[in-house]
Amino acid sequence: MTNISWPEALPQTLLAEGLHAKYKDPVIRTEMDSGPPKARLRFTHPLKHFSGNIILNEEERNILDFFYRITTRYGALRFNFTNPQTGEVRNYRFRGPPDETTIDGLWNIALQLEEL
Repeated sequence: MTNISWPEALPQTLLAEGLHAKYKDPVIRTEMDSGPPKARLRFTHPLKHFSGNIILNEEERNILDFFYRITTRYGALRFNFTNPQTGEVRNYRFRGPPDETTIDGLWNIALQLEEL
């Protein structure tokens, strides 16, 4: 585990509605001249990518902005976050910047994370 934790003032996991989770394919496939392709593992612990949303007010959006830009250095550093499927706290990293959309005075924030 890392010593950086997701801020307590923010929702502790992604919303279940619209959640998307997918393992990064760990298998390398090589076509052969004849017969089936050969396959081998590229790595033994594949990353799992998560895409989902959280709804924040303006104060919470500012906390997330600080966390992303300053605490994790624009997503370069790992942090502890709750897996939205299992509820376990694991190591995560941002896969890209948060995508912010306003909706009725609140912020709908789309996050792309990878479980390490």
